Amino acid sequence: MPSVELEHLGWDAHFAALTQEAVTENASLKDSQPGRIGRVDRGTCVVFTKDGTIAATSNSQISQDIVAPVTGDWVLVSHEVGIGWVIDSILPRRGELVRRDPAVDVSEQTIVSNVDVVAVVHGLDRELLPAQLERLLVVAVNSGSRPIVVLNKADLVSLEELKHLKRDVGEIAPEVEVLATCVMGDVWGLELLEAQVDPSQTLVLIGTSGVGKSSIARALLSRGGRTSPEVEQQMKSIRVAESASGLPEKGQRVSPARGQHTTVARDLLLLPKGGVIIDTPGLRAVGLWDGDEALDEVFSDIAQVAQRCRFRDCSHRMEPDCAVVAEVVEGSLSKERLERYLKLWEELANLAQEREEHERKASRGRHRQKTSKKVRRK
Repeated sequence: MPSVELEHLGWDAHFAALTQEAVTENASLKDSQPGRIGRVDRGTCVVFTKDGTIAATSNSQISQDIVAPVTGDWVLVSHEVGIGWVIDSILPRRGELVRRDPAVDVSEQTIVSNVDVVAVVHGLDRELLPAQLERLLVVAVNSGSRPIVVLNKADLVSLEELKHLKRDVGEIAPEVEVLATCVMGDVWGLELLEAQVDPSQTLVLIGTSGVGKSSIARALLSRGGRTSPEVEQQMKSIRVAESASGLPEKGQRVSPARGQHTTVARDLLLLPKGGVIIDTPGLRAVGLWDGDEALDEVFSDIAQVAQRCRFRDCSHRMEPDCAVVAEVVEGSLSKERLERYLKLWEELANLAQEREEHERKASRGRHRQKTSKKVRRK
């Protein structure tokens, strides 16, 4: 990507103030310049700056005390003789999409940062799983961003079926906007998705593999007819990945339930009409990390009824005068939805206990280390 106005990448007064604060606290940063990370690959980061795209290294893998950069981060970079471009500092994140790290015990993993809208994408070539959708929505809401649901591959169902599916999603997420898109053959619905982000905002696509996230990104990048050289360059990486995966050419359609595993990295892409989109790999494991408030927001119907329970810490199982259980008995609330809510609530409760125990063990380890040092000094 050639030189670009930082404002088009989401730069605003908030990040400008954070930069000034960082320079004030650390004078060595006065010659650093801001940029936004477009991709992270084994410690090397593609960073977009006002002067163009650079490749910068990060020493986060060497020092465990330094936050590892992720796609979407705003950073301060400088050029060092004999080394090249180096990330000097990561500006505090304005919201981040996190999950429990599937590879590390009791640890969080930041997927992307500084996003404004999280689109949970579901492909209509597969069954709609309420539990899966609710889990992804909790992750989205917990980021502090605005969630939306995108029903992709809408050409595979009839208009009547699509209407019912939108209604079903509306019952699962009553306060979330639901859009339908088709990006193969007769493309439609993209203008509604495009309208979700202002010229300086960031949209991230999340979902399981094969739901069409990369196809949506490619279609958004080519909006407006003829593509500019800059957009064409961005699309190149997507086409290369699709070619290696055997994806069909534009206008062709894969058979139902045969979405492809295209994206292997998190890429930040500049949309032709302004705004930024981040394409992400399919999420196989989505363990929650924090999210108590987000859980109540996604299950707002249950949270509102729970305010009428006799006990504030009601578990909605066997306590007397439980308003939530009463709603289930009366048929006003789905038993299956309550069970899904309780399952996620238990997951967060267990996580809190594991984190507390993990911190307790780490604290004991630090105490033993200090004691050992004192003994050696003697």
